[in-house]
Amino acid sequence: MIRKPFLMFTVLLLFVLLVSTVGAQDSIVDEEVGEFAILSQEVTPDGINTTVTIPNKKDAFIASNQPNTNFGLRNDMQLGYSLTGESLGAMRLLLQYQVQDYIPQGAVINSAKLQIFLTGVTPAGDANMGFKALYLTSEWSEKSVTWNSHQPAWGSEIGIGNASSQLGWHEGDVTQMVREWID
Repeated sequence: MIRKPFLMFTVLLLFVLLVSTVGAQDSIVDEEVGEFAILSQEVTPDGINTTVTIPNKKDAFIASNQPNTNFGLRNDMQLGYSLTGESLGAMRLLLQYQVQDYIPQGAVINSAKLQIFLTGVTPAGDANMGFKALYLTSEWSEKSVTWNSHQPAWGSEIGIGNASSQLGWHEGDVTQMVREWID
């Protein structure tokens, strides 16, 4: 039997954005919206530089070996391939963000990073895992999506890379993607 790695993430998936707004406003958004947080603001001659975190709106994973099971309300997210434990088979992450709810019109996105916390790898100490991220253009429900119920409509490729097997925080640059969402 060939053992394929899988990664387990916490549900805490955040964007950290550095945005600039033109004009002398006191604050660009309401700081009391959900898990949204303003980390810092700096007034410059060109506007206000603001660093914020934006929580995901929905998250779930789907598993090929449990094709009618919903994993949208779990406290973990799994990615990869597993034949041990729950024997989930192939696992895909589904994530949705509503950055337009938090970033004002006319803001300039200077940088954006996706941060994710890796809580476990099976088998322990396994090698990094390759991945391909795609836009998902079809709707899905966090509370009911399953491998069988979701017929994904994939959009363009976001990126290809390797997910590290080191436990802890990881981040990736998603600046261009967030700029496209805001535009």
